[in-house]
Amino acid sequence: MVEIQQGNPQRFRAIGVNEAVVVLADQYSSRIDELDQALHDIESRQESAEQRSHEVWSLTGTTSIAARAQEMVNAADEEVFLVVGSEAVLTDDLYESLEEAATTGTDVLVGALQSETRDAIRDHVPSAEVFETGLEWLEGPETEVEEASIGVLLMVDRTEILVSSRTPTEGSELIERAIYGDGFSNGLIVIARRLLSYGLQDIRDPAEEE
Repeated sequence: MVEIQQGNPQRFRAIGVNEAVVVLADQYSSRIDELDQALHDIESRQESAEQRSHEVWSLTGTTSIAARAQEMVNAADEEVFLVVGSEAVLTDDLYESLEEAATTGTDVLVGALQSETRDAIRDHVPSAEVFETGLEWLEGPETEVEEASIGVLLMVDRTEILVSSRTPTEGSELIERAIYGDGFSNGLIVIARRLLSYGLQDIRDPAEEE
């Protein structure tokens, strides 16, 4: 902001106010633009997070539910907790995602009622903790009329939950529906995890090591 006149001795004088404003604008306009963009990006992410915090979505169809479960597992950073009521959701792609998560440091815990299902899970996901769930009601009541039963219970990183049910139609076909969401309150997550871990007492539970 100073002009220098060469000579002996050198002479100095301040530049005019208008010129100083132009110089400052040139030097800092790009930084101001970057700051403006950064602040808007932060605001946008905060708004998106607030919009997601209480959203619950629904799905219909085993294929869509299995794909969503796989997407949740692929995005897991710390823990995948899966309780299986129906083997229909256990696709080869989901098995692969579970094993990849387990071998890259994510705690993968999978519970199932039937020993055949647990054996299949161990064969496909040898790095996971597989246990016999104590939730006998997963298969539904034993009555002459077939009623709805649980397909899968999935919780990822203790923030995102998916629950599916299988409902019989007038024929012999079963329709599978699910709800999923994230951003739930801590109380709901604690209750959900206790429910999922029923039957896990006999093996290592990562939550007890924290």
